[in-house]
Amino acid sequence: MSPSTKVLFEPIGKKIDASANETILEIATRAGVGIRSECGGIQTCGKCRIVVKNGRGLTSLTEKERQILSKEDIEVGQRLACATRLVGDLDRLTIMLPPR
Repeated sequence: MSPSTKVLFEPIGKKIDASANETILEIATRAGVGIRSECGGIQTCGKCRIVVKNGRGLTSLTEKERQILSKEDIEVGQRLACATRLVGDLDRLTIMLPPR
């Protein structure tokens, strides 16, 4: 069995185990956590914004994210849930969901 990471979605306090190569959007969907994604996860709508509390263990920003997110968004840790994948084994990852 591959190592897993505990992903915590705040402010709702939902926790779930996740494996490398899953996107944050896939993990959220599996956990029953609603994240807007009008494009269905193909990195075009920009609606699935999240804030990652620790970017370690995740893929680098994609070119699409760099086009959609502002420099300020990136500086505060915003990512697109559909573009952000786990790449390493972390003990824990905290994802902040935006207010609805």
